[in-house]
Amino acid sequence: MSIPKRWGGDVGTKTPAQSIYEASTTQLHRIGTRLQIGERVFYYGEAAASCSPAEICGPDLSLLGTKLGLLPDGSCCALAAGTAFPDQPAITAAIAAGSTWLAVTHGSYLDNVTKNMLQDGYVLLTDSANADYHQIHKIKRNSAMASDIVAIELYDPTTTVTVDATTGVALMMNPFKKMTP
Repeated sequence: MSIPKRWGGDVGTKTPAQSIYEASTTQLHRIGTRLQIGERVFYYGEAAASCSPAEICGPDLSLLGTKLGLLPDGSCCALAAGTAFPDQPAITAAIAAGSTWLAVTHGSYLDNVTKNMLQDGYVLLTDSANADYHQIHKIKRNSAMASDIVAIELYDPTTTVTVDATTGVALMMNPFKKMTP
């Protein structure tokens, strides 16, 4: 019996560029893309170390401390235009609704963040003063850490009036990126 090369179910299927038993040094699908074969579900991932085809891999916890959350309690801060990326606008600590950029700071937690390490991960914004204020956004790209600050561009704009320096920020890497056996 051969393993079908198809993404999704029977409707609107897409043929994958590689089988679940192949490894590639070139990214062929978006990281985290889901493939279901019968009752089994697979996710396309990026390996941080050498992995054999069909080897079970998981997130590299050495990058994250002990959990998938990289930054448990950061805060928003200001960043001058063009500091992280040429097209990055000026970022203020108080972020208006509709913004797709934020800058995050938190001492040593960000020390090893590299450019786009958080890409397709998530940022969770919370406000202890406002119990109704919780947002989660997918990260489009991020800068490498510089001066304890990481600039983050979101796919979708923030939805509430403002996010400011009192807003709690938690960052999570894409769980299918930098996987190890």
